[in-house]
Amino acid sequence: MRIVLMINDNFHDNNLVRQLCLKYPSHIKGVVVSAKLFPGGKRSYFFAALYVLQKYGLGLFFLRGTEAAVYIAKHYLKFIGLYPDHFDIKHFCSANKIPIFICADINVPEFVDKFKSLQPDIVFSQINQTTGKELLAATAIGMVNSHLSLLPEYPGADPVFWGMVNGDEEFGVTYRFINEIPDSGNIIRQICCSGFGKRSLHFRESVLNEISASYLPELLASLETGKISAYPMPMHDANRYSLTTNAAHRKFKKNGCGMITMFELGKLVFNDGVKCGPIHADNQAKMLLKNEFSKFILRHEPGYFLPLVKCFEKHLDITGKNILEFGCGTGDLSFLLLECGAQSVLGVDIAYPAIQSAQVRAERQNLKNARFICGDVLEISLAPGSIDAVVSHSALQYLTDDWQPYLRQLYATLSQGGVMIATIEATASILKPIQTFNLYLLPESIKRHLHLLFGVLLRKKPKDEIIRGKSRYLGIPPLSIRSNGELMAEFAKAGFSKVHIVDSVKLHVLSRPHLIVIAQK
Repeated sequence: MRIVLMINDNFHDNNLVRQLCLKYPSHIKGVVVSAKLFPGGKRSYFFAALYVLQKYGLGLFFLRGTEAAVYIAKHYLKFIGLYPDHFDIKHFCSANKIPIFICADINVPEFVDKFKSLQPDIVFSQINQTTGKELLAATAIGMVNSHLSLLPEYPGADPVFWGMVNGDEEFGVTYRFINEIPDSGNIIRQICCSGFGKRSLHFRESVLNEISASYLPELLASLETGKISAYPMPMHDANRYSLTTNAAHRKFKKNGCGMITMFELGKLVFNDGVKCGPIHADNQAKMLLKNEFSKFILRHEPGYFLPLVKCFEKHLDITGKNILEFGCGTGDLSFLLLECGAQSVLGVDIAYPAIQSAQVRAERQNLKNARFICGDVLEISLAPGSIDAVVSHSALQYLTDDWQPYLRQLYATLSQGGVMIATIEATASILKPIQTFNLYLLPESIKRHLHLLFGVLLRKKPKDEIIRGKSRYLGIPPLSIRSNGELMAEFAKAGFSKVHIVDSVKLHVLSRPHLIVIAQK
């Protein structure tokens, strides 16, 4: 497949372009860069800065100016050995001998002829110019664009800003074909997400860019096989949002919104963004992890999960639902869900001692609607659409493989409109080096006695079975931590139409901070 990219000269954090170039370098046959920083004839940074300051206001001027300045600085610093991992489109094209075309007007005959010579199958366009008939006709499959809104809402410039001005809870990404009328082509896919709270404009745009990039492999595969489905764009909103206004800025501030935090600014300057994709562990870690979970039983105090279930109930009506718990352990959460009105529960876990304990408890209480299976969820036969809800507490971060097979399997078991709620560790623990040492090198003879230390620290009886389990569990490092954006991208890529993230309640003094992901089919 022959791919041509059409981008703006102020490219700074477009994960879509980055992923296209890094994953499919041999398919890129040309890059077109707009010579217009912004509408108008002036291309110099000085006039562009004056234009932004006049039209966007001081806040957005600072954000866009900072993003552009950091990108430009990294572009030059990369050549002297600093920021070696920074992705630069011009450096990429030079290294891969890909032609770059700088063009002030992509519809002039001279450029159209050059464009036709590239013989593109598909064009990914993020350019700030209108595409004419001749360019559209020269593309075999079509031109595709990702827009950071749920079109037809907020067509035009700065859609995320306008969503924040209007106090929207839901944001999203729209992939659509391009035609002569801006933001009106047939829609290929829309991905909705929420739960941003008071997070900044920069954060939201970064997350939505990650989500946009996550759908890229599936989109390319569909385009290449011709199995792409698209539907007409709904009628446009009468109010077409464009450049910001002073009144909009006042409302933006009144809503308590911010452009960028100091932490995000530091991350922008000193990092090259969050790396997309799963963190893969080696086979040794995979075997060690399964072996470690089989050597102890993690038990909890009575009522331990009650605050979590109350949090779940804000997003899911448990009554009468058939629920699957992924990574159920001894089934404490599953049994509590039954008490709260669930019709049936199915628990799945790889740890045989924990599953055996859950099965014994279900038999003792004569619970015919509680089943527990030991094994990998990918190897268990589950009828499609047979589950109303999937819950998972602190299990996904221990997956040593790509998350997608697991999320897609769980997605397939859900009925239409079903919900998956998962708690996931928010950040890597400062104890991770110690946990890694514990997993790989610490002798089993010492691990068996870790509960003595924890018993002293927590002023509990060292022989307490709960302390024994928690001491072993806290010695296991999470193998894959995701950022908010990566979590939303993972679930959206698996097929979930709406993804929402909130902070989890703290269940124990030793509990790490967790996030709750609510994803709907």
